Amino acid sequence: MRFYPKKVLSLNRRLSDAGLSLVEMVLVGALGAIFVGLSSLAVKQLVDHALRHRVQGQLALEALNGLDTMLQFLRNARSNTVVLSGTAQYPWSNLQFDNLNAGQITHYQFSLSPDDSVAYMTVRTPNNIQLQPKPMMHNVAYLIFSFPRGDDPTLMTIAFRLRASTGANRFATIDRSSFVRLLPPSLQPGS
Repeated sequence: MRFYPKKVLSLNRRLSDAGLSLVEMVLVGALGAIFVGLSSLAVKQLVDHALRHRVQGQLALEALNGLDTMLQFLRNARSNTVVLSGTAQYPWSNLQFDNLNAGQITHYQFSLSPDDSVAYMTVRTPNNIQLQPKPMMHNVAYLIFSFPRGDDPTLMTIAFRLRASTGANRFATIDRSSFVRLLPPSLQPGS
């Protein structure tokens, strides 16, 4: 026979009645459901934040690489060969220009895909061999080339927005713009 002090058996309960009452069970169940509901909401928000952060990072890297590619080739472009096109009026989304390297002219074109979501670079070599368009950036919302000053044809601006979905009606966006100095008509690269 075991000995149980009277303090343990409070509220006139006997040892054979030890356990949980229906009210206590319902209370524990309700608290558990509230905890599970709140924790699942927190986990969903954490997953959404991680997805948004990952997509934002990918867009930033793609924007950096795309802008770097455009600037690299435009720095050697002669200003008198630059042609802006795309629509009948501003904003212009297509750009054509020539580079003079080692006495040979290479023709470049930056343009958007027919659905305006991918920016391409096309190169035509001196032998008139046209290479396949190479995608520079995906998820393009807009791409604009312009001359900010009418009195300086060697100064050009590039602006674009990349936009990608991160879930239900949520988007990550990256905006980038830059100025680039083109070569004057009389200068050649390296001079």
